[in-house]
Amino acid sequence: MTDQITTSRADEDDTWVELPGSEDFEHDGEPVGSDDDLDELGYDPGDDPASQPPPVPPPPAPDGGGRGDNLKFPVSKAAIPSWVQQHGNGEIPLDAMIKVAPISSGYLVPEAAAAWRNLQNAASAAGFTLTMTGAYRTYDQQKSLFADRYTTSDTGRKSKVWNGTTYWLKAGMAMAAVPGTSNHGWGCAVDAALGGYGNAAEPVREPFLSWALTEARRHGWSWEVQSEPWHLRLVSFESAAAPEPAVTSESAEPATTPQQPPVPPPPTLKRGDKGGQVAALQGICTLFRWGDCGRSDGTFGPRTEDAVKAMQGALGVDADGRYGPKSSAALGAFMTAMATSR
Repeated sequence: MTDQITTSRADEDDTWVELPGSEDFEHDGEPVGSDDDLDELGYDPGDDPASQPPPVPPPPAPDGGGRGDNLKFPVSKAAIPSWVQQHGNGEIPLDAMIKVAPISSGYLVPEAAAAWRNLQNAASAAGFTLTMTGAYRTYDQQKSLFADRYTTSDTGRKSKVWNGTTYWLKAGMAMAAVPGTSNHGWGCAVDAALGGYGNAAEPVREPFLSWALTEARRHGWSWEVQSEPWHLRLVSFESAAAPEPAVTSESAEPATTPQQPPVPPPPTLKRGDKGGQVAALQGICTLFRWGDCGRSDGTFGPRTEDAVKAMQGALGVDADGRYGPKSSAALGAFMTAMATSR
């Protein structure tokens, strides 16, 4: 028996049928980096930890490398912010997202951008340069991808049903998600890579995969190693909450207790800055009830400045509202102490 899912759009009604459990995977095929896709528009290299070399080299792979095919990691349901769902899959305005990579598709919604920067920061601290080959995908782009890989002629390969029509996978093609079903269309998924962007992108491999299996979920991502070692979906994010009493360096637990605190973003961030690192900082302030940033939108405005001042006051740093090296060091020490105490 199959599960049928229907979604309504302004211009058409899409219906697709998948076998139970098949929605757990994107099935988009291993991505390939290309310099043709590079696009600096709206991208700030200083916001991207991949623009700096990792602090320490990664340890050698015990088996000489590999794709982690023997590793298992549970796939969790994607966490799509409610405001994103209101736009529709593949219909999110670019000005509502954050450009997190110098590729044309390198957009994520702010909640995912913050989680992505947290994961990149943690990877960098572990000695890995985590990058991407793809993120947001419009509905039309997903339709084009699906049309390239599927045909209405029976090829004897795997099939999918869309709008009441059965499509079979073409020979030599990797599977693709049915239009309107991909988490890329929500701006909440990443095709990950290592080393760089464009032609410099390298496939994810050991020892990074073993690290990711342990750490990705802690930073809000499901790493789908069983099916696609390069694919991540957002499975949790920090929502803006009503201001509560601030957490100090000597006192209480945060509003929600993660398995491991996020790695502090690198300095310097100040009013007027934008990007994923700002969103990550906003998420940290919300997590520990420092001020009221509102939604982590990646824009360092007056509310974020006030929240940073609250953070600095709690950590014993001059409260000037500018997140510099002293604030970063104090925040890192605080988070390390909290992780150790837990």
